[in-house]
Amino acid sequence: MPKKPAFESYIFQFLLHSQRISEAQRFLDPPTFSDWQRWIEELEFVYLSADSVSVAWQYPEKGSVALDTSELEWYPSGSTAEAKSQNNYRIMERHVRYVSQLGGLTINVENTEDALMEGRFRRHFSEEERLFGAWAKSVDPGQIDVIQMNESITAPEIRFISAYLGALNGKKLIDIGCGLGEASVYFALKGARVTAVDLSQDMLSEVVALARRYHTEVETLRASVEHLHLSQEDSFDIVYAGNIFHHVDIRAALDEVTKYMTDNSMLVCWEPVAYNPLINIYRRIAIRVRSFDERPIRMSDIETFKEYFSSIELHWFWLTTLVIFMIMIIWQRRNPNQERLWKAVVIEGQKWAWLYKPLEKLDRWLLATFPFLGPLCWNVVIIGKGPNIQKP
Repeated sequence: MPKKPAFESYIFQFLLHSQRISEAQRFLDPPTFSDWQRWIEELEFVYLSADSVSVAWQYPEKGSVALDTSELEWYPSGSTAEAKSQNNYRIMERHVRYVSQLGGLTINVENTEDALMEGRFRRHFSEEERLFGAWAKSVDPGQIDVIQMNESITAPEIRFISAYLGALNGKKLIDIGCGLGEASVYFALKGARVTAVDLSQDMLSEVVALARRYHTEVETLRASVEHLHLSQEDSFDIVYAGNIFHHVDIRAALDEVTKYMTDNSMLVCWEPVAYNPLINIYRRIAIRVRSFDERPIRMSDIETFKEYFSSIELHWFWLTTLVIFMIMIIWQRRNPNQERLWKAVVIEGQKWAWLYKPLEKLDRWLLATFPFLGPLCWNVVIIGKGPNIQKP
């Protein structure tokens, strides 16, 4: 290995792979992340020869090791370039994993070479953090009206859920993917002991500020729905998720959340549905305010929910009432890439009440008379009771 620039390339790649593994650890096993970061910061590299590099570390367990670099080819070209690049990737992954384990670090079983090569964690989590972190920074919690956001005439899903849940005094509720915390704080005001979970630390900071403004308390946890990292003794009366399952692997998420449910616990979520052609046009337009990999709920997904609970209830919302969004886009010429119209319609509930109320009554009649129209609605509330102890 010529001392330069191959030695510098090796250091760069070693640190890059270390960061990739540590970022995955942040979501798969959060308590280990700080150890990984300190280990990375204190790494030292020494050039030994053209085919060897020494890596030393101070934490958690001090040590050093000489690594063989003879199989690395830093500037591959020609028809075999891609194969050689992948070979380099594998070698560097092995080096980092070997050295980190010598240093006393742990790696989650899901944090594999193949998972990182596929971008299974990095792309999804970094995109979610970027999108929702930017959203959090654009909002002033002092301007959020928690009561309005949950009781507006044009917030039918959460109005229905609140009425369905009834009294919440003393109930333990976890709000997964809490966002800005409108629902978390609302449930806390109704007497629930709330744990608010989100990927974005910026979002969680907004939740704390919002709860403080309403003179209530909400516990926060930075985690993903697939990896909550709660104590095995933790359990919740209510698992609430607003617009979360269409962002994630549903089976993995249900495997995780049902760990923290008892026989008497209830899952309450509401999600966008995949089948309405008007909404699908809107989705193709509003690409800047949506995650790249979100996937609206299909009937096959609802069948998955049924595998995890002894009973499932479905309640559909927004059919003819979708006319309001057509008016916002076509008549009012509002750009769905510049504002989140599903938030705007809730904030402007009183302005739309004259139109929404009669159309909501029409929706109820249509869905009661022709229940097969349900999947053509924009959103569905899914209520799961009696979580199956034996997971599928």
